[in-house]
Amino acid sequence: MPTNVVGFGTIYIGERDYGCDGSYVTTEFVTALYLPVVPLRSFRAVETNSSFRWLGPSAGYARTGYRVQRRPLCWRQVGAVYGTLALCIGSFAVFLHALAARG
Repeated sequence: MPTNVVGFGTIYIGERDYGCDGSYVTTEFVTALYLPVVPLRSFRAVETNSSFRWLGPSAGYARTGYRVQRRPLCWRQVGAVYGTLALCIGSFAVFLHALAARG
């Protein structure tokens, strides 16, 4: 289960490959200052009404309104997360360059 303190730790990032039951694949990343550093594992998650429910070692576990099941690491999602991060950092760099050029 992800744990994050002041941007350092692990969090779930992204949603991909939606199922007809409303489930989706998400990936747990190690983060530093809320930025994804290393992908750890992927899960298929579905929202539930219960707050916590143990599903057994082969099925997974539920976390605050979600039921998750372990899946192989989803490299398409990892690539999309890193691509989005690169786009955001690049846009911010262009913005800073334009600001410096004005003044």
